[in-house]
Amino acid sequence: MAPGTDYVDLITKAVARRFSEVSFKIYNPAIQVKKRLKSGLISTKSKPLHPGLVFLYCTLNKELHDFIRDTEGCYGFIGATRGSMWVLLNSLPPWIFQVFAIKRQIKKPKPIPVEEVESIIKKEKEEQEKADKEFEDLENWDKGSFGKPVEDSELMLINKIKKQVKKSTSKDASSNDTFTLGASVHVLSGPFAGFTGSLLEVNRKNKKVTVQMTLFGKESFVDLDFDQIEALNT
Repeated sequence: MAPGTDYVDLITKAVARRFSEVSFKIYNPAIQVKKRLKSGLISTKSKPLHPGLVFLYCTLNKELHDFIRDTEGCYGFIGATRGSMWVLLNSLPPWIFQVFAIKRQIKKPKPIPVEEVESIIKKEKEEQEKADKEFEDLENWDKGSFGKPVEDSELMLINKIKKQVKKSTSKDASSNDTFTLGASVHVLSGPFAGFTGSLLEVNRKNKKVTVQMTLFGKESFVDLDFDQIEALNT
């Protein structure tokens, strides 16, 4: 799918046109990130917590399954090669399935356990609260420092921060050299923090990688930024 394409909106409209009688909902975990522009206005952008991954609530049959699978921008489902295809989740809408925007197709979708869904929803709330606090802290800092002369202690703090950023950048550049295909990596931040996996693709230009890891009990693919992972010593 082309960069910037709203695949959630695309899939939603495609299913609504073809299956108007079907009750369904697409859940795309995301947070709203605020940023103060130079003009003084506040910009708000949506940041997906699981880039390339959406969750589908519906009663899934073969016709709907095949239609979603063949929709532009959707490359298949996370599923199971054996076992029951249908599992009722009592505390959630009737059925929940996971759609992965990766170049892989699995025949039998695998329902997500209730506890996994609750964990994702909780993580989304925590990440939103964290983003809101960071913006609020930055706003308060700007208001408190605006118009004040820079004191020696403040100048020392600024220089210290600059050195730390420079050191971190240099370290990251060195770490990036270890991002080779097949390398084992550990996820440092984001919804998949704590997971480990192996590198399948490395895009140095965009500073992104595709990591293969065990997710929801299945081998899955996740797109991450360089700064979200670290190479494990072998």
